[in-house]
Amino acid sequence: MTDGLRKALNVVFWVSVGLSILHYTDNTVRFAAYDKGDSPLVVGAWQIVLGWVIFTTIGVLAYLRTRQERWWPAVVFMAIYSLTGLISLGHYGEAPPSAFDGLQTVLIWTDVASGVSVLALALWMMFKRAIPARIEAESAVVR
Repeated sequence: MTDGLRKALNVVFWVSVGLSILHYTDNTVRFAAYDKGDSPLVVGAWQIVLGWVIFTTIGVLAYLRTRQERWWPAVVFMAIYSLTGLISLGHYGEAPPSAFDGLQTVLIWTDVASGVSVLALALWMMFKRAIPARIEAESAVVR
């Protein structure tokens, strides 16, 4: 793994974990303050904690597979992990932006930006590492 990829992985992944901790903690601690509309999807704060644990476990798998240069599993896990941030847009499906206070809005949008960054890293790894590695492996078999 190149130094550039290692640095990008460390920054993108660990910043994403940190931001998700802040956002998901706020969601849990101030569960009643988040307007959930009539959503039957979230019935308790425990679901937020469980979701964070599941997403972060997938993120750790993505991180480890990337460090091991197992590109396709890394790409798949990283793309799934990006949902931990991208899913934050769901807040606006339940309530209008005006229903959220300033802190909630900042946490939602930093989490979304983090999810976009994680997805961009997954796509970069797919096009720059996973696909070229597959092509190289297949061409070696043909020779």
